[in-house]
Amino acid sequence: MNLAVKAIEASHMLGSTKIQITYKDTQTTQAMAVSEASAAADSNTDAIFGPVLSTEAVAVAPIVESAKIPTIFTQAGGPGVVTPGGYVFRVTAPQSEYQPKMVAYLKSKGVKTVTMLFDATVPTTAGIAQTTLPPLFKTAGITIKGSYGWSEGTSDFSSYATKVAAENPDAVGVEGITTEPSPVIIALRNAGYKGIIFGGTSFQAFTLKAAGQQAKGVVWATDFDQNSTFPQTAAFVKAYEAAYGGAPLDYAAEGYDAVYLLAYGLKDVTGTFSRTALQAGLAEAAKTGFSGALGMDVFVNQDLTETGYLQTYTGSAVETVPSS
Repeated sequence: MNLAVKAIEASHMLGSTKIQITYKDTQTTQAMAVSEASAAADSNTDAIFGPVLSTEAVAVAPIVESAKIPTIFTQAGGPGVVTPGGYVFRVTAPQSEYQPKMVAYLKSKGVKTVTMLFDATVPTTAGIAQTTLPPLFKTAGITIKGSYGWSEGTSDFSSYATKVAAENPDAVGVEGITTEPSPVIIALRNAGYKGIIFGGTSFQAFTLKAAGQQAKGVVWATDFDQNSTFPQTAAFVKAYEAAYGGAPLDYAAEGYDAVYLLAYGLKDVTGTFSRTALQAGLAEAAKTGFSGALGMDVFVNQDLTETGYLQTYTGSAVETVPSS
């Protein structure tokens, strides 16, 4: 987000207007997220970048709508966050939009049976496992052998791994937050499971590093391809690596584009500036869309939409699955 602010200022996109971002830590708690959002709404803040966890976002969204303060979320993929025509926007396509690509991939690999393991505490991960994927599996002729949810904070996944090894499905889906993929994968491999493991955006090089070679070959769906040749994506990756010394994650690309959505919204403000005028500017910017770090950002009802990409892990690095 800071990188985006610098790029916007360097390009003079907003003339003399400056974007100043203040960061507040929600401590991954709903109560703190609500407190910080309420305080921002009652201040002279013009807009909010909302928290990334769905459990926090669903509590914050009604507050910002009531206060009529433009709010841009990234991640927070659960239902009930974005209200079309309202003050909330989201610069992360819901995972339901790129799960069809994952299911098509599994079908192409001859997968006939799956078992789902998921964080039942998080609306996004629970929704993918229990609501989004089952009908897609059914259409693809894939049978669900088992579906098991854990509570956030779980660290021992051996009992789930033992169940999966006994069921021996062709593939196992793992939907969790960033701290969970490696320990789940390690538990599955240690239990003797040798089939395909697939997941969502919590699968990244840094979240799979602990699993190392045991995570080799896992596949996941994401909205950001750091290997893309799309001009704005390539320029973003180059700038990020130069600034921070490492490759950007999807979270970084989404944050970057969220700031650009705000900038385009500011450009589209007409008349006297106000939160209401900014909301109208953001709505116009979302309607038009723009080229960003994620690619061509297209919005439907103020929600980013895209078919996404599939990526895999070599045991040490991320590669894009061909033709995805």
